[in-house]
Amino acid sequence: MTDVAIVGGGAVACALALEIASAQGLRLVQRWTRKTHLPSELAPADLYIVAVSDRAIGEVSAELPFAAGSVVAHTAGSVPTTVEPVVSSSWAEK
Repeated sequence: MTDVAIVGGGAVACALALEIASAQGLRLVQRWTRKTHLPSELAPADLYIVAVSDRAIGEVSAELPFAAGSVVAHTAGSVPTTVEPVVSSSWAEK
């Protein structure tokens, strides 16, 4: 079972949360938003999906304490993959 946390409160984050919650092999452990949680309240997860506005990716990612060894991905179409968050190489080893 892969623990997944969604970061964001918009339409994309909500749609992903609904799909992940019903997906076999995935467990939605949290949908984190800046309006409802402090950065320190981010749940441990194997995979974090950052689904916030393109311009907020860097700012939101920088303030969150992602679990060591986890994968962090963003949904922004206009932000290069070289911008944080980056995918951890440890995910490929699992």
